[in-house]
Amino acid sequence: MADPIGPTADNLKIAQQLLSAMSQISVQLENQTKAYRAQAELVESLCKAQECFGKVDSNKIKAVSDGLKTAQENTKSFSDELVNTEAETEKLRSKTAELAEEARKVVIADEFKAGLQSGLNLTKALFGSLMRIGSTGLSGIMGIGKALLSIPGNILNFFQSNAGGGTDPWREALEELRDKFGSLQVGTSKAVLGMMNNVNQFNDSGLRLGRVFGYGRAGAAAAMKEFMKVAEEMGPMAMRFMDATKGVSGQLLVLTKSTGLTGDALRSLQISADNGGESVATAVQKMSVELVRAQRTFNISVKEMGRDLEVMMKDVGTFGVMSRDTMIKTSVYARKLGLSMEALKKVMDKTLNFEDTANMAGGLAEAFNMNIDAMKMMKAQTPAEKLDQLREAFFRTGKNIDQMSIAERKHLSNLTGLSEEETRIAFAQKNRALTGAAVDAQMKKSQKTQITQEQAMHELADS
Repeated sequence: MADPIGPTADNLKIAQQLLSAMSQISVQLENQTKAYRAQAELVESLCKAQECFGKVDSNKIKAVSDGLKTAQENTKSFSDELVNTEAETEKLRSKTAELAEEARKVVIADEFKAGLQSGLNLTKALFGSLMRIGSTGLSGIMGIGKALLSIPGNILNFFQSNAGGGTDPWREALEELRDKFGSLQVGTSKAVLGMMNNVNQFNDSGLRLGRVFGYGRAGAAAAMKEFMKVAEEMGPMAMRFMDATKGVSGQLLVLTKSTGLTGDALRSLQISADNGGESVATAVQKMSVELVRAQRTFNISVKEMGRDLEVMMKDVGTFGVMSRDTMIKTSVYARKLGLSMEALKKVMDKTLNFEDTANMAGGLAEAFNMNIDAMKMMKAQTPAEKLDQLREAFFRTGKNIDQMSIAERKHLSNLTGLSEEETRIAFAQKNRALTGAAVDAQMKKSQKTQITQEQAMHELADS
């Protein structure tokens, strides 16, 4: 019986097909090496801009090595040696060695560097020994050729992706900055660039700037756009704010990204710091610590508290000027009750002047026997204090909100300014022990625990 895997016309044809594929691979490797060499300096400079070495996306690394692995697995099913492949093998060995030499010229992430070297070694081994043909025939051979031919393209795609596809996002961001604020040498543009000089403080949070904004010049551009957005929202105060906080710009990024605070809120923070004789940089650092302390104490995330602070800091006309700890306490108080800042705003709006407050107090006394001191209510500076007075007066009557008629609850809602659902929440018996004073006592107790700036940044980073 003839050897089923011996030399035949079919096998010769298969060998010729493979040699043709190998020739194509050799040409692509040569072209790839040239492209790689041309991009090497660009990739290196982009990565150095924002520490992308050591942080290359593992999915992209996988794309580079998948073709090599597939090729290696496909060859396992072949048992006879191909002949006349030595010339092509040597050519491919030469090209992969040249490509490896170019790879060494770029300081790449250890993970990718190891993966690429492994792939190149695999390619050398693959062609260093004669490939074997088994019963799988031509389809298997062409599968190998297809897998191998995809390798150079995958490598090229990897570097093009990390190089920004041939564009320079950092220069584009600079042009956008110039377009919005004018010359990069003066004013707000210069202040924004000053923020970028210390942005690596962001790393103290345990995160890397590249992980949040992207790597290379694209990541740096995205981070700068965050500062540009804040500058636009802050308006005329932006330059002064950024000059004052450029030394803590990384910490500011962590704070704004974790809480969602916008330039409008930061403008209020600047004004409060100025009026209180405190540097705004110190205010940023203290707010970070105070929010983390409250998060630990009350099990409410800084992201949720940040939303409430945003409302209070932007609407000073309704909520008044409150200290940071008072705003945080107000947020905790409302969230523990299950109420929104909008609900507290309604209570504030009902009691901003003596006439409105007196009318509310009179109506509550007449309908529900609730004893309210109108002057004390009007003078209360925070929504938590005002709502506390209403709740204490209601609980003293001995009434139960869920046992009241629909008409009574509706009338109580109209007098307090709350919706009917908000009224049921605010005056629920279950929440009777929850008061602003109780929240304040917990906050003061928690202040005995020291939290460093680095610890605060690490915990903010979780949000």
